[in-house]
Order: sequence, then structure tokens, then C-alpha cells
Amino acid sequence: MNGTKPANPSGLNATNMDNGGALLKWPAAPGAVTYNIKRATTPGGPFQKIAQIAASPDATIIEYTDATNLTDGQDYYYVISASNAYGESFDSAHARVDISNAAAPQITTQPLSQNTECGASVTLSVTTPESGVTYQWLKDGQTIAGATSATLTLAGIPADSGSYQVRITGQNGVTLSTAATLTIVPSQTGAHGTPAALTVDASGIVYVSDEEKNVIHTLTPPGSTNVYVNVFAGAPGESGALDGTGTNARLNRPVGITVRSGTLYVADSGNARLRTISAGREVKTHPAIISGELTAIAIDPAGNIYAADKSAHVIRKIEAATGNPVIVAGQLNTSGTLDGSGTAAQFNAPAGIAHAAGILYVADTGNHTIRKIDLAHNNSVATHAGCATVHGSVDGHRDDALFNQPEGLIVDGDGTLYVADTGNSTIREITAGGYVNTLAGNPGADGVTGIAGFKDATGTNALFNHPRDLALGNNGEYLYVADSGNRAIRRIDSTNKVQTMTAIVSSGTSTNPEQPENPDNGNKGGGGGGGAPRHGISPPHSRCSPQNCAKRNNPRPPIPL
Repeated sequence: MNGTKPANPSGLNATNMDNGGALLKWPAAPGAVTYNIKRATTPGGPFQKIAQIAASPDATIIEYTDATNLTDGQDYYYVISASNAYGESFDSAHARVDISNAAAPQITTQPLSQNTECGASVTLSVTTPESGVTYQWLKDGQTIAGATSATLTLAGIPADSGSYQVRITGQNGVTLSTAATLTIVPSQTGAHGTPAALTVDASGIVYVSDEEKNVIHTLTPPGSTNVYVNVFAGAPGESGALDGTGTNARLNRPVGITVRSGTLYVADSGNARLRTISAGREVKTHPAIISGELTAIAIDPAGNIYAADKSAHVIRKIEAATGNPVIVAGQLNTSGTLDGSGTAAQFNAPAGIAHAAGILYVADTGNHTIRKIDLAHNNSVATHAGCATVHGSVDGHRDDALFNQPEGLIVDGDGTLYVADTGNSTIREITAGGYVNTLAGNPGADGVTGIAGFKDATGTNALFNHPRDLALGNNGEYLYVADSGNRAIRRIDSTNKVQTMTAIVSSGTSTNPEQPENPDNGNKGGGGGGGAPRHGISPPHSRCSPQNCAKRNNPRPPIPL
């Protein structure tokens, strides 16, 4: 495996801070994964390593504050080196600082930590008795452009969870405030209750099934992060099984949803029935009688409807020709892990499903695995990724990767399968080559579970809270996420940047679903887009067993017609 060490760091600057500390700043070094901070009391050393910090992929200037065991009046010298998997760079040129407690400005009022909802305004402030000082606010250690006063106002903030500090610079020193943690919390009064699933039509309109509010919402206009939320069907807060038009109809815990030929199909789980909603918003109950808990649906090119029945542990099919429901795979009311053909196989609380090229992919939630059903070969069931009954948060070859209660699935035109790894609060992908990557969300450091939260950022710096479903935009530019625990809809662009869609409640009528560009698309999200596989280095292939289980830069290509 060939590679190069990172470039040598340069431009190191050291400044005296309050309470006998030193602020170090230097430009990011290409190829760095971590930085090693070294200190000495003489220019020539010897330099002792005092800390190692992770490189930030978005930062151009790196900062580190050293306040450990420093003596007032003592000169200190610092050097920095950079490391990655291929080795460590040479040390930078040294930077000197004279530690003095008396030089730095004093802070009389520190910024305070706050909890706030996404879209609210927040003000952080600091006071000092010193005159002639300058201010610079930082988020997660990185400077905020233009934030150079004693007060920082974040107006209508997105999901900007993070640690905020202000650096006050006087004539002879620098003071760094204490960190104020800004935590974004789910809105209890916003447009969304518990978004359980979503789909996208050919015009780019997003449809959301809200399990808590018993409605189907639309999000418009397409492509915007500031969207109007309209009720397309059902009455907010009212459950029932009544057919009718728009808000005259009643739903009961709607979850799975997809669109085909201008019609929405909804898994109305509380009623244990499949519902259809026409372009004119007319809600009808499908005649097929199913006893169980439908949680996800997909449609194949022939019009056959497939449903994951979570409580009965089976995958059902409603035949297009007859309308009759049959069991495709799984043993009715019996959970387990067995692979096999049709009803010889076993599932455990399957909650997600997607169809592509004659294959049904199933999120086998209770088994922490992704399964697949080959519809052309006797409904043969095999484990596609993960290790049955073993949960975790590990990337790797599909047999070595670990999931934690995965739910939502969607397949793109390249055969890449995207997974809402609900228990890990992450979004994963399984490439056509069989490699599992974490696209977005914090997978955690222990390999056991991911980190839940509410933060917009890029890739694994972003945070989700138990996302349950995914859908692809029709041009492949965005992957939409039903972030159920945060009561929000998020989107991931082709660079893995995560943004929260700001919901504006609308009292108007909703836009009707469009005729999809690909009416035979049976993907659960109903989208028409997909992405090039992320490039990774696959480990040696090994089979999962209880004993050994422990970038794309371009829009995703559309699903071929």
C-alpha cells in the first residue's frame, strides 16, 4: 500500500495568554491526520511531546492552547509535526513565547451555555474591563469570519451545535474565554412530529409520513433548505381509518411511503393496511387484508407491492395481477437469523425495504443486518452485510461491518445501497463492491455505538438522532434523511455536507405528486438519483461468525430508465 507522509508544518506562531498559557496557531499541513505538539525551555530542545490533536478537514488554520505546568516568567519554545498512516513529518521551526500572567486581559462575564431549537436566534456575550482590546469568536476552535465584537448573535441558526469561545487580545497578551456549549434540541412545537419515512417525486417535491401527527406532509419548493410544510393527507393529531380527500381522510401512524405513476402508497401501520393517495389527494384503502405491522413498502416494475411486516417478522407481497397478499420470505410470527429460500428463512423485526434489479434489500432491524431476497431464484434470502445478532458501529467489508438496528434503505443507479443506521444515528453506504462506509453522523470511537445529536456539518462531523428513513432526489444531488429523533428533515449533498431543512408551516393546500420520470422505480424512497461509490481500501475478505464478529465528489447518477 503506497502513500506519503504529510507535509512539514510551517508558519507556527505562539502568543502569551491569560493564566500563564500559550496560544499556538499554524496553517494546516496537507495530508495531516493528527498534529503532535512538542515543547522545550531552550531553542534547541530537547522537545518533549505534550499533546496530539486531530486534524480538522475543513480548517485552514489550526489552533492549540497549552496551559499545563507553565511557569510565570519562563520562556518556552514549541515545534509541531504532522502524522498520518504513512508516518510523521519533520518538526516545524520553533516559536517562542514568554509566559506572563499579568499581561493578558481579564474577563468579568463569561459566555453562557444554552439550549435552543433549530431556527431560533441566540446571543453570546463577554465583558472585560480592559480598553483597546480586539475580539475573535471561535466555534469548535476555528475562527468565525466577521465575529469580532464582544457580542455574537446567531440569527435563525441552523443546527449549529458546538463549543463557542471568544479570544480577547490586548497589547501584551491574549485571553481565551471559557467554552459556551450551544446545544440544538428537537422542536416540540414545529411542523414535524415524528417523521418516519419519506419519498421524492419527479419534480423534486419531498413527501413525509409523520407517524406522530398521523399525516402526510409535502415540502416545497424543491431544492430549497427553507421549505413550506403542507398537509397533503390526514388531519394533524387525529387518527382513524376514514377514506376521503386530503384533510378529510384519516390515517393512523403512517410510516413507509413511496410514489409510483403519480400515486402515493402508504404503510398505515396503526391500521395494518396499505393506503393509496391519488394526485387529487384522494385517500383509499387497498383491499388487501394484512394482519401485522407494515413499516416499509417498495414496488417492482410489474407493480407488485412488497411490505416489511415488522411484528410478524416476514416480507409480504401484494400481487399486481390479483391483489392478493402472500408471504415472500420469513416464517410467520417466528423471529430468527436463518438464510434460506422463501419461508425457510427467518427475519427479526424487519423495518426497511428497497427494490432494485430483481433484488429486495431488507433492513433486518432486530438482527442488526442487511438481508437480500433474490426474487428470480426461489426468493432466496442471504445476509448482505453485518453480523446477525451482533450490533456495533464498524465500517469494512460487508461481512466485517457492524450495524445497530438499521431501518431505512434506498438504492441508487450505481447499485450503491444507502442505510439509515438508526441505532448508531449514522448514515451508511454499501458500495456495489461490498464495502461499508459511514457517510455522515458520528460513528463513535469504540466501535460499539454512534453518537446522537443535532449538528449540521460535513460527513462524520455532523450529528443525527436515530434517523429512520432515506430518499434520493430525482437528479441525484441530495440524499434526504428523516431524522426522527430530532423531529427534522435533513439532506446530504454530494460532498456529504449535511443541512437541516428549515420548516415553514403553511396553511395552504399541497402540491400534487408528479408522474415520476421512472414510473417503474421500486425504491422505497421513490427517488430517481444515486451516487458513485466512495473509494476506500477494502480489508481482506473474511466471513462473519459469532467468534470473529467483534468520495464521492459528483452527484449520484439517476436510476436508469
